[in-house]
Amino acid sequence: MSLEVNLSSSGFRLCGKAWQIRAYLRHLSRHSLTVQEFVTRQVHPISNKNRTLV
Repeated sequence: MSLEVNLSSSGFRLCGKAWQIRAYLRHLSRHSLTVQEFVTRQVHPISNKNRTLV
């Protein structure tokens, strides 16, 4: 099973093994972006559909 990152305009959801989620969150914590900035940069404001990044 691989890690899935489901993005929407209001946030994101991580689906995967606990170690995969912890590693992904550690990776995100190395950047100075807030969650709001991360979601805004990843999701197009025009689209209401969820995007899945692997």
